[in-house]
Amino acid sequence: TPDSVPVVKTSIANASISAIPAAYYTGEKQTPQPTVTYAGKTLQLGTHYTLSYANNKKVGTATITVTGMGAYTGKATATFQIIARPVWVLGANKMPVDSTATWALKNCTLRVVKGQKVARISDDGKTVIATKKGTATVAVVDNAGRTVKKRTVKVYAFSGKYCLQTAANSSLYLDVKAYSKANNATIHLWTKNNRANQQVAFKHTKYGYQLKFAHSKKLITAKGSKVVQAKARNAKTQSWRITVDRKNRLAFTNAKTGKSLGFAKAKKRSPAIQS
Repeated sequence: TPDSVPVVKTSIANASISAIPAAYYTGEKQTPQPTVTYAGKTLQLGTHYTLSYANNKKVGTATITVTGMGAYTGKATATFQIIARPVWVLGANKMPVDSTATWALKNCTLRVVKGQKVARISDDGKTVIATKKGTATVAVVDNAGRTVKKRTVKVYAFSGKYCLQTAANSSLYLDVKAYSKANNATIHLWTKNNRANQQVAFKHTKYGYQLKFAHSKKLITAKGSKVVQAKARNAKTQSWRITVDRKNRLAFTNAKTGKSLGFAKAKKRSPAIQS
């Protein structure tokens, strides 16, 4: 009888394995099935190869081993990432120029995908910094760099005069006591009256914003533990940095002291303080 001709098998080590997207950690083993090709031919799982996995449950780098079968022999390996699932709460979508808004993020960061001249992101990836009037699109990005959520953010410039309402009590507004025009006059809370001692104009400075009362032309100023109105003198105690919460409400932090403009109680006549 003629001698048997040996079957020459193809080494699967030379096959191509498709890129494997990162998987979110679930507490269960992750078993993605990549596409395996050889010389332009797509190989079939269970006919040409089998798959096995290592380190494929916890956050980190998992390994897939492709083992040849049938006409294929040998092994090839590929890796993929298991990452923590992103969690987020959307931040402000309306912000004044030169303000900041920090979003509540876990296992993700922010990226400006449109309007990079209008807004940018802080180095830690958690805060939107409004830089110019206009519209920007901010994306939440997971730890694999994939966009999981987008939000349009409008950046506006202050224009005209504003009455500043306290968030803790919507019936009360920033007010200069007794319509005083004096230096160091008390600023307190009062019901809305639409008079000039409740009207504030914003002026952008290199330190933040100056807030000027319409009736006295004096600035909201940090003085000790208090906040009063005082004659303009271009001091850092008269400039305020603005942060914006997820409900688009503004908070004011003094550029000199780093303390916030607030009130001891959200009640009528409660004086303004730094807290």
